[in-house]
Amino acid sequence: MKKILVYLLWLVPVLAQAQDTLFLTNNEIISCEIFSSENANIEYTPWKKDNPVYLINRTMVDSIHYNTGEVEYISSQKQIPDTSNSTATNQTVKKTYMEGYASGLTAPIGPVGTSSFVGGFCCGVAGLVAPVVTISNAEDKVPIDKRLSGTDYDLGYTAGVKKQVRKKAWNNYLAGIGSFVLSYVTFVVAAGF
Repeated sequence: MKKILVYLLWLVPVLAQAQDTLFLTNNEIISCEIFSSENANIEYTPWKKDNPVYLINRTMVDSIHYNTGEVEYISSQKQIPDTSNSTATNQTVKKTYMEGYASGLTAPIGPVGTSSFVGGFCCGVAGLVAPVVTISNAEDKVPIDKRLSGTDYDLGYTAGVKKQVRKKAWNNYLAGIGSFVLSYVTFVVAAGF
């Protein structure tokens, strides 16, 4: 029985092997392996062996989370639509949006994702509902004056807060699953199975 435990301990890191993640602007999440993100298109293959390489336009990608922990924010490179022909106005809009986005990423949002942790710990795959609900309610964490004014700063702030909530919800969900696995292994070792 101890051999089975050793194999399980060896298997868990293999199954939990890190992967790159694409967060799209339509809130879709793709687990994949990134081959290139330098051009107008990002080359990736979904996280399954022997898949073809796909291309996705950078404008459709919000951010790339690499398996090394590095995060590349593509949304900061998005062009904000400009109704005038003035380049100076477009640069001002983009700068104002990005200032709001940066403020939203660091805004105090209070406790987020406790239900995500519980969902990961208690329910595993069925617990995926908890982070999805937390993310769908992310706008509630944005102060009402920043949601309704519609200025470029407030649009960026809202996007930044939503990104922060999404990240915390998924991290708490994964922490819940990890805690469950750790407590299960501890129980098995303590029981002497």
